[in-house]
Amino acid sequence: MNKRDIVLATLKHKETEIIPGQVNFFSINGLKKLVPVFSSEPRENALKRLEFLDNFFVEVGSAKLHQSNFLRETDELERVTFFRGVSGGGVLYTKTIKETEKELIFEFETGGRWRINKNPFWRDYIYHPIKTPEDLEKIKMPDPDDPRRYEGVRENIEYFKEKGYFTSAEINGFFSGVWYRYQNMQDFMINMVTDEEFAKKVVDMIGSFNLETARNFLERGVDSILFCDDLGSNMGMLISPELYEKFFYPWHKKLADLCHEYGAYLNMHSHGNINKIMPLLVKAGIDILNPVGPSDNMNLGELKEKYGDKITFMGGVSKFIGKMSREELKMHIKKVIDNGSPGGGFILMSEGGIPDNMNEDDFKFYLEINRRYRKRK
Repeated sequence: MNKRDIVLATLKHKETEIIPGQVNFFSINGLKKLVPVFSSEPRENALKRLEFLDNFFVEVGSAKLHQSNFLRETDELERVTFFRGVSGGGVLYTKTIKETEKELIFEFETGGRWRINKNPFWRDYIYHPIKTPEDLEKIKMPDPDDPRRYEGVRENIEYFKEKGYFTSAEINGFFSGVWYRYQNMQDFMINMVTDEEFAKKVVDMIGSFNLETARNFLERGVDSILFCDDLGSNMGMLISPELYEKFFYPWHKKLADLCHEYGAYLNMHSHGNINKIMPLLVKAGIDILNPVGPSDNMNLGELKEKYGDKITFMGGVSKFIGKMSREELKMHIKKVIDNGSPGGGFILMSEGGIPDNMNEDDFKFYLEINRRYRKRK
């Protein structure tokens, strides 16, 4: 079995000889620091990096959407982690507003602006184009079927599938997707309660665009669609389960149904303690939930017991691995695998990624025990 076969078997809740894994990073700086450059050819370099990390998933979206060379290069490098942490993923074009050695300000074609601090990495959402219902009427969503948005995608999918990797394409979210690019988070959350019609129009506008971008990836043969909707904090949901069911569940279900029409899978990213909506996520047809964070009070053992035959959990590893001794790290990884792997339906990954300040020796040790404990005896 190649890696893609192993992931497919895992998603069908079969136990395989090797438990799939994905090594991700807190930021692009950790990846650049710890993972060698093997080739100047982007696909070949990504393939060698996937082998180095022993990763199973690869992101296949176009990296040619940006005016900034920094964003283009970053998107190519982040294929191996399958999260587009810097550009945020999706298929929107961006233009550069300001760029220096230290920072980048860019604008999405729909008007939202981000500021990226390059090193240390962080991003700020500095401008949202929707403040009033009148603003919403002024926004013209771009054409999701524009083939230039998917330049090289089919070739990426075919290349990495042939090499035995499970392919993933990232689209924008339906909850986080609003306040990442369109409307201030506080205003949006207030509107869900005080101006339901306005809030619903925003969600539906973005949802329709997201669904069509997913369809374009699926028609090109991708194995899975990934989207980010961070719905919680470590204390609990950011919105009530009732609001989730009213505004976002319908779109999540439509997206899951669409993926399943193409024989593909849906991978939802959400940080936070979202235990209260787990039954709804299962009902919607979400196939994979990540990152199932212990610091978010998402108990992997309990989740497996309740939902392990219905959904695959991807994650489980603490974001504090950089502060653990080697013995603590070994015990932690072993415990996570023991809790998550019985009966398949589990993919090992860190909830917060490899920290930027991890040194090379500790990182090599992490890769070593990651490989060792994922092998079933």
